[in-house]
Amino acid sequence: MIEERDLIQSNLDLQEALVILYQRLDGNSQLEQQQKAEQGELISQTRKLIAELKSSSRQIEQASHDIPRTVSVNLHHRFDKAAKYTILGLVGSLIITAISVGGWIATSRTNTALEKNDLKYRYLLLTQPGLTMNLDSLYSINPERFEQVVLESEEKNRAIQNAEALARAKEKETKEAQEKVEKLKK
Repeated sequence: MIEERDLIQSNLDLQEALVILYQRLDGNSQLEQQQKAEQGELISQTRKLIAELKSSSRQIEQASHDIPRTVSVNLHHRFDKAAKYTILGLVGSLIITAISVGGWIATSRTNTALEKNDLKYRYLLLTQPGLTMNLDSLYSINPERFEQVVLESEEKNRAIQNAEALARAKEKETKEAQEKVEKLKK
C-alpha cells in the first residue's frame, strides 16, 4: 500500500510539475510575442525617424543651395563717449611720454657735457691746486663779473684765432703770388 500511495503521490507531483512547465512555456511564448511586438514597434518608429531625417536633410541641402556664396557686410564704425575719452587719454599719454623722452634726451646730452667738464676741473684740482683755488676764489667773490671776464676772454681768443687763420691765408696767398711773379720773370 505504501508503494501505491508513493506512486500516486509521485504521479501527482509529476502532473503538477508538467502543469508548471506548461504555464512557464506558455508565459515565455507570451513574453516573446510581447517582446517581438515591441521590437516591431521600435523598428517602425526608427524607420519613421529615418524618413523624417532624410526629409530634413533634403530641406537643409535645398536651403544651403539658396544661401549665396558671398555675403556683403556693411560696417559702420561708431565711437561712443567712453571710447572717445579713452582715445583722448591715450593721445594725451602719448604726448606726455614724447615730451618726457625729449626732455630726458636733452638733459642727458647736457649731463654728459657737465660730466666731462667736471672731470676736467677735478684734473686741474689735482695737477694745479693753486690755480683752481684762485678760480674758486674769483668766482665766489663776484660770479657775474667772473662770467663776463670768461666770455670776454673767449671772444678775444676767438678773434685772435680768426686773425691768425686770416694771416696764414694771406701769407699763403703772398707766397703763391711771389711764386707766380718768379715764374713770370723766368
